[in-house]
Amino acid sequence: MIELNKVYKADCRQLVKKLNPESVNLVYSDILFGTGRDFGDYKDLKSERKIIEEFYRPLLIDLKIIMVSDASILLQMDYRISHWMRCLLDDVFGYNNFVNEIIWHRTGGGRSENYFARKHDNIFWYAKDKDKFTFNVDAIREPYSKTSTYANYGTVINGKEYKPNPKGKIPDDVWYIPMENITSKTRVDYASQKPVKLADKIILACSNSGDVVFDHSWDLEQHLFQQRKMEESF
Repeated sequence: MIELNKVYKADCRQLVKKLNPESVNLVYSDILFGTGRDFGDYKDLKSERKIIEEFYRPLLIDLKIIMVSDASILLQMDYRISHWMRCLLDDVFGYNNFVNEIIWHRTGGGRSENYFARKHDNIFWYAKDKDKFTFNVDAIREPYSKTSTYANYGTVINGKEYKPNPKGKIPDDVWYIPMENITSKTRVDYASQKPVKLADKIILACSNSGDVVFDHSWDLEQHLFQQRKMEESF
């Protein structure tokens, strides 16, 4: 039996199968792949579309089963596999249930002189049912720009007057959120740690108080590394 508010270290595919159908309100996951870690003779595991397909499709299907009817799934990844994952999400959740592609623009870190600095992650947001997914717009409003004409005076369109919302503006799909600073008290020894502000924004927008949020990391490289070791032991 899976307990709430508890961290489990296990194969995520087995863990998902222990959850009851339609018991989760939000799935938010950071997909770990192409992390650059050295697995010795197992470096050939990267960038294989077939491997990604075989691993993720069954997991996405299981995740869809545990989601309630108005639930959302938000998967975060970088450029290495985003194109493949978008196709898989279309297949499993349906092209018409795509809601947003959110770009997390992270600051900090080094920059190459050979190409444009790679400073963003893709977050694909799909609803289980686009006709009734949760989105708490007022919970994630942010201040208008001080130089915004609309914020100061409003606007008139086709004779109708529009005034700024006193709670602030609705964010767009590019989020400028700094990485977790190395001096932060919440910083851990984990290279791809995501800032709390990023998770907070997703949870506030896509779930309600008392909801069940399923947050897990999909470490495909580590999974395949262990699987290969087991196969070679026979």
